[in-house]
Amino acid sequence: SHYGDALDALDVVLEDFSAELRPDVYSFALILKIIIHFEMGNIRLMPYLIKTAQYHISKRNRLFQTERVAIKYLKKLSKLKNQSVQNNIIDAFYDEVFSLVNQNELEHRSLEVFDFLAWIDRWRDK
Repeated sequence: SHYGDALDALDVVLEDFSAELRPDVYSFALILKIIIHFEMGNIRLMPYLIKTAQYHISKRNRLFQTERVAIKYLKKLSKLKNQSVQNNIIDAFYDEVFSLVNQNELEHRSLEVFDFLAWIDRWRDK
């Protein structure tokens, strides 16, 4: 599957690049890994991956707020008991990222690393 290929590629990035070399790329790769598992329906893996990402992100003193927001909403999605609430969470995720990137040029640059808005839009179109 394309998701499997994406996970393989991410694992290469995560194993071959030290977290210190490009901490921004490293932490976005960790977040992307969570998103891929969410897409694949591997919800049970998400809490462990979220803890790992939070650990690496918290070690950096300068981070994109979009990373913090993504972790917050992915954590909510990983705890979801009721599918009907999922769209509300996805919409809130979009709105928070949208307002962040439109108020702050640095935050807007985070979309060059991973475009959360495009992903959420595609997810909503399913």
